[in-house]
Amino acid sequence: MWSYLFEKYKMPKFLPHDARRSISTLLSESGVALHVTEKMLGHTMRGVMVVYNKHDWIKEQAEGYELYCKLIEDIIKIELQKK
Repeated sequence: MWSYLFEKYKMPKFLPHDARRSISTLLSESGVALHVTEKMLGHTMRGVMVVYNKHDWIKEQAEGYELYCKLIEDIIKIELQKK
């Protein structure tokens, strides 16, 4: 699969961790709060946040996932228009 993607689209090989980094970066650039992105990635809160704040940010996480999907769709549309 990687060979095909590289030959056809010049896409370098990426790993699941690269996808997680992309999610974090794109959502941060789009204004999603860091603590929400961290929850989306399955990270646990640290320090006083884990002690004092028990909220799960489920609504905000859902909004973040929807935003991420839209961002990816927009990127794909732009790339397809170039061809």
